[in-house]
Amino acid sequence: MKKPSIVVSNPIRLHSHHQVYALQQKDFLQKFICSSWHKPQQFPYTHFKYLPSFLFNKAEAFCKKRCHEKIDPHFVEQHPLREVSRVLINQLSNNRFNKHLVDWQQYTHDKIVAKRMKKLRPNILIGYEISCAKSFYVAKKMGITTILDLANVHYKYCTPLEEIFDGNDFNTTLTQRINQRKQIEYDHSDYIFCISTLAYQSLINNGIPKEKIHLINLGADLSIFHPKKYKKSKTFSLLFVGSVIKRKGIHLLLQALSELQLPNIDFTIIGASDHNNILRSYDRSLYTHIPFLSHKDLVKYYQKADLFVLPSYLDSWGMVVTEAMACGTPVLISDNVGSKDLVIEGQNGFIVPSGDLQALKKQILYCYHNKEKLFSLGQNAYHSVQDFTWEKYACNLSQTIEAIIS
Repeated sequence: MKKPSIVVSNPIRLHSHHQVYALQQKDFLQKFICSSWHKPQQFPYTHFKYLPSFLFNKAEAFCKKRCHEKIDPHFVEQHPLREVSRVLINQLSNNRFNKHLVDWQQYTHDKIVAKRMKKLRPNILIGYEISCAKSFYVAKKMGITTILDLANVHYKYCTPLEEIFDGNDFNTTLTQRINQRKQIEYDHSDYIFCISTLAYQSLINNGIPKEKIHLINLGADLSIFHPKKYKKSKTFSLLFVGSVIKRKGIHLLLQALSELQLPNIDFTIIGASDHNNILRSYDRSLYTHIPFLSHKDLVKYYQKADLFVLPSYLDSWGMVVTEAMACGTPVLISDNVGSKDLVIEGQNGFIVPSGDLQALKKQILYCYHNKEKLFSLGQNAYHSVQDFTWEKYACNLSQTIEAIIS
């Protein structure tokens, strides 16, 4: 079997570095085209030292997220000016135009990759959703196999939920434009990689042929996230990790705790961006907010928690759920979180209907009054995720690619 040459196109990060590294290990990787990747000796990274201190610190934190020491820089082709422009405009406008800027970045990235196809001529192009409609069109005309890397769910499942959690911020025109690109990507993809049963079923239910879809679950780094030891405490510790946005259901969780008014609760929120001033709507004594922590520092918070809660309106996977379970912490998630694939109701966690405040309150109350059971559920959670590693992800990805080219 001849080894394929694969180009991976992704304007953001997410799990792309794990995907790229897996392909590099198999000697399948031709090029990784992205918006930005930290190369300290290249522009614009050489000029970060001239930034004001508060911007320099943000730039350094950003760069830590856009690198992976095991990926050979030779394979990385970056086009950072659009990313830099987006970040700077967001800083100056307090994220007012973020959705439009992200759309612009993804659209222009797609145009760049489409032009590069004529020179690179790979066997396979893996394109990230919303940023590969034009490049897929060009690739198909050239006889290149196209694989859509779908990190979300089908847009017909997603859009009605966006109208709920975006509320007055929902932009019909922008959403329709994005959905048109998504449909082109579906139509011009030979295969679609999705990351959860939730995403898989959303595709099937909206007419995507079963033989076109491959489900490849994401993983966690079990060398970093490891189980806690039993420690008795009178405090009931709750943890939320994720962006502080309505999509994640954080306002529902805050409302639930505000209405329950349970004594001896320690609720920690770890995540950036307080859109719509969600946190300001609640008593500051109700929670502790930490904007950002590294994975290494996150571990102790996962281990300290009696219960991890992610009541999202929509999360195609939710890697934080895997991380929490790997630390021996049971989880409470909504039925629109893709990592419910890992949860066995009442044995390693709990699942409640998305957007259902009363169901969320009821389950929190149950866990609060049955705290002594949570440690054993956490041990079950730890054992449940042992096969959900990045090594397993790499293996599944490679096997799927080999099956496609055989």
